[in-house]
Amino acid sequence: MYNLVDGGKSSYLLGLIASQPTSSFTFNELMDALPYLSDAVLTNYIYSKASNNYLKDVLDTK
Repeated sequence: MYNLVDGGKSSYLLGLIASQPTSSFTFNELMDALPYLSDAVLTNYIYSKASNNYLKDVLDTK
């Protein structure tokens, strides 16, 4: 079950969000981990500087 949440890469995803919130690479990594993104990763992404289109796509898929 642990490997399902955030694809087992919570720290990695949080680091990407902190360092590259607007990059398509970060967006694609998050999309790859769906639908099992943790609340922590989703919350950090929501409060990051990600584009509204990226946010919408991640949240709609969740």
